[in-house]
This record gives sequence, structure tokens and C-alpha cells, in this order.
Amino acid sequence: YRETYFDRYSVWANMVARCAPQQSFFGVVKEIYSEQENWLPLARANKDLEVVEEFRKIGKLAGLTDSDLDSCLADREMLKELIGWHKTNMETHEISGTPGIVIDGVVTSSTSFEAISKLLDEKLGS
Repeated sequence: YRETYFDRYSVWANMVARCAPQQSFFGVVKEIYSEQENWLPLARANKDLEVVEEFRKIGKLAGLTDSDLDSCLADREMLKELIGWHKTNMETHEISGTPGIVIDGVVTSSTSFEAISKLLDEKLGS
């Protein structure tokens, strides 16, 4: 699983997910997607502080404190690392949008569960 960032909101969301306990990462990501109806209109209106507050609420569900979230969202080293990963992944796999699905080093244009499941079964010899 590799993230892509096309705006500041996706970076902030991922920073919160990365600061949650490791076992909570995908739960936080799922909640961020589930809560898009709350934060996406704010993002479209450039209401940055309100978007961050929505992400903070999600982080708190994963057990992060206000202090944890303050440190997390101010972590410039993590920000640089995430942007570096993003750039490397985009360049390596020539991904220009989402979803970009890479299986065994090859970008697939298939996005349906059935097509991806079939491709994975073939790769795994199942």
C-alpha cells in the first residue's frame, strides 16, 4: 500500500494515520475515507483549520491525544519523508492519478475487485 498526495489535505490525513499506533493505520485510513462527506466540502472551500480539526477527531478515535496530534502535524521530517516516498512511487511506476494499482511491480488498469482478485490469484498460483 502506497499513498499518493495531490493536495495538502491528503498529506495531512496521511500524517495523522501514520502517527496512530501501527495496528490502527488502516483503520484510520478507512475512517478518513468514510468521513470524506464531512471534511471534503471543507477542503473544497479551503477551510484548512476545519479540515485539520476533522482529521484530529479521527486521530483521537485511534487513541491520539491533542499533544500527539500537535507533534504529528508539525513533524517536518515525516512530511519530507512522505513527500519523498510519494515522488519516488509516482516516478517509479509512472502513476498520474488514482487509483494506481501496482501488482508485482506492474501498474494495472483494472480497478474492479474481481479483476484484481483474478490477477492476484494468477500471481500467487492459486
